[in-house]
Amino acid sequence: LVGLSMGGSTGIGFALKYPERLASLTLVSTGAAGYSPGKKISKIDQIAREKGLEAARERWIKTTLLWYKDDKKAVRDLIEKMMREHSGAIWMDKMRGQYPRTTDLDHVHRITTRTSIMVGELDKIFFPLAKELHERMPGSRLSIYKDAGHMLNMEAPKRFREELKAFLEVGV
Repeated sequence: LVGLSMGGSTGIGFALKYPERLASLTLVSTGAAGYSPGKKISKIDQIAREKGLEAARERWIKTTLLWYKDDKKAVRDLIEKMMREHSGAIWMDKMRGQYPRTTDLDHVHRITTRTSIMVGELDKIFFPLAKELHERMPGSRLSIYKDAGHMLNMEAPKRFREELKAFLEVGV
């Protein structure tokens, strides 16, 4: 199972619930249930409540794309396109913040599935979590990408593909 961002959070939950169904787990710029990424995300939620979906989307785009300079223009343009097409439903969910909270982060030490954790050193929200997951997950492998942010598969595609392929082939 390979999960990027929220997909990684889902992967952690799956690994905890169905460990026998996994040969390996790859967490890329991942979140985790029980991890609070801080004020940046809650600020966007607040803007959505107070000013609406488009204002929240513009803030999200503005703050996320700040560090994509001219040398990463192609990646920046693609990420911006994806963000503009994002439904924003998560910000408009009236139940947001009211769902039962799970704390997968408190249980990741139970994951014995062969695990690779990949993160960009410039991913301010999820870099600290990647290090924490690595410390909590026995035998996990941590790979840090210099000069990369949240979208490793787009920012460092050659390295990402090679590392993922090598990790997956070990289990074959």
